[in-house]
Amino acid sequence: MRYRERRYQSEDGLRLFYRDYAGPDASARTVLCLPGLTRNSRDFEELAEHLQARFRVLCADLRGRGKSDYARDPHSYNLGMYVGDVARLLDSAGLTEAVFVGTSLGGLITTMMLATHQSLVGAAIINDVGPVIEASGLERIANYVDSVEGFASWQDAADVMRENNASVFPSFDHADWQRMARRLCVEQPDGSVRPDFDTNIAVPMREAGPASTFDLWPLFEAYAGIPALCIRGELSDILSAQTFDEMKNRIPSLQQAIVPSVGHAPLLTEPEALEAIDRFLAASSGE
Repeated sequence: MRYRERRYQSEDGLRLFYRDYAGPDASARTVLCLPGLTRNSRDFEELAEHLQARFRVLCADLRGRGKSDYARDPHSYNLGMYVGDVARLLDSAGLTEAVFVGTSLGGLITTMMLATHQSLVGAAIINDVGPVIEASGLERIANYVDSVEGFASWQDAADVMRENNASVFPSFDHADWQRMARRLCVEQPDGSVRPDFDTNIAVPMREAGPASTFDLWPLFEAYAGIPALCIRGELSDILSAQTFDEMKNRIPSLQQAIVPSVGHAPLLTEPEALEAIDRFLAASSGE
């Protein structure tokens, strides 16, 4: 394996997991990757291997996902707890600073980290999320979490992924959907396949109501104080083109990139995403 499996304990006693891809030497800067709502550390396999020659890369399984414990109280699936978990992850890894890469929910966690643990966020890449979260996209994701069940086989899982996400990745072929299924799901002893997350992760989101009731602009404007890059999928139903443009208007120092013909959220393996990430990291890390 190109990484070590690490575990640490959350404030409420959960055993949480992350992948640790060693950098070229002990002085290498660290990139910390935080996944979206239903995703896990496997989402960043290709990105981590791409960056590993220059950086140490940590890829987290948030509580309730992947190899991390499921929470006993579903109400602990909230931004405050995620932020506390990430702070403990960095402490367990012996770090006082990192470059954050946050996809969707991971981007919101990064934003809250910047508000509450500013010194830990040396630079940030936020992937397809902003201060206005489109209701249609949020409803699509919530409906997926509510409706998803087990699958009879990997092929069945890939077929359902395609049915639910064809508009997000219109250029995907059969092999791409197979890879997507193996990132999102896990095989059971009887050969069946299930989503690799606790379906209770959606409980606080449903109870909180529409995202439009929260003004997130003051939080996102803090990105003016650090090197920051925002990546948007051209077809995104979470981060609109209007919000993306307004972010640049309010935060002139914010770097931006668009991944064509992709919805929410880019995988960060697309050439346009990798080019933007490489350019940003080279500039923000003094390469």
